[in-house]
Amino acid sequence: MQSSLRALGALVAVSAWLGGCVSVADPELSLHSRTEARWGDGPTLDGAVQTSFERGALLVWGTVEAPHLRRGQVIGHANVDVLDAEGRVWRTSRANYREPVTSDPPSAAAIYCARIDAEPPTGWRVVVTHHPRVFDAR
Repeated sequence: MQSSLRALGALVAVSAWLGGCVSVADPELSLHSRTEARWGDGPTLDGAVQTSFERGALLVWGTVEAPHLRRGQVIGHANVDVLDAEGRVWRTSRANYREPVTSDPPSAAAIYCARIDAEPPTGWRVVVTHHPRVFDAR
């Protein structure tokens, strides 16, 4: 739980850096919690995912981390699928992992963000499939 709180803190701190993904705060912003993270090829790490719909865009962002990893060690991408109420893929996007701008928290090894410029269908949910690689710089 503490790892998720630190990850959320890091996301708030880097929201300005994400520019094209996260816009100016909207008073009507509502976080959507119906998300699922899956781990495809590569190591299974820890992480967080959040979604929201604001100003005509669906935003999906999160972290990929592990206690033993440092910034810059996780590379790869996440596939973001938005499903409709029947479970069919409505939209898909690919988000490359990036290094967080801030050094706090040190456990936030990578962040990702996807923006879909459309209103999701009723009953939507998000499935994020991760494809991380860990760069060992020892």
